[in-house]
Amino acid sequence: MFQGLVLVNGMAMCWGPFAGGVNDANTVIQANIASVSDMADISNELGETFSHFADSAYPQSRYMQCIQKCPAGGQLSQAARRFNALMACFRVVVENLFAEVDTSWSMLQHKQNKFIGRDDVGKMFPCAIVLHNLRTLCYGNQTGAYFGLDCLLNITLSQYLDRDFEFE
Repeated sequence: MFQGLVLVNGMAMCWGPFAGGVNDANTVIQANIASVSDMADISNELGETFSHFADSAYPQSRYMQCIQKCPAGGQLSQAARRFNALMACFRVVVENLFAEVDTSWSMLQHKQNKFIGRDDVGKMFPCAIVLHNLRTLCYGNQTGAYFGLDCLLNITLSQYLDRDFEFE
């Protein structure tokens, strides 16, 4: 299992692999994805407040926003329903990334019967994410275009491959 993150410009990041029995909240903690200091640094550097968005299985904080769940036997408030409706499009973006990566690189599809120990399963998904990001840098992508954020793709191929870029 991998934990993935899609940035607003369509670039993606992933962490893992994690054992299948590890729940999502623990993978986020183990990978330090929701690092308050990292998100605060990024937000301060870009002059905007950024946070992760995830489903209700994840820990909630200032930099990790989650879908609101209905309390047992109760109803969501109108504000919570509006929040969930607004954030639903962002969840689709993440799911679309995984579908796009899976479609683009058939080696990742479950029907290929990959097995841990026999195949390099743990290396395939991160490699596919790197290839996705390279393609995004060369051709843009629908996520960045949808949100009008193609302008954030000011990273060169050389900088990406050298991991020598800063947020601008």
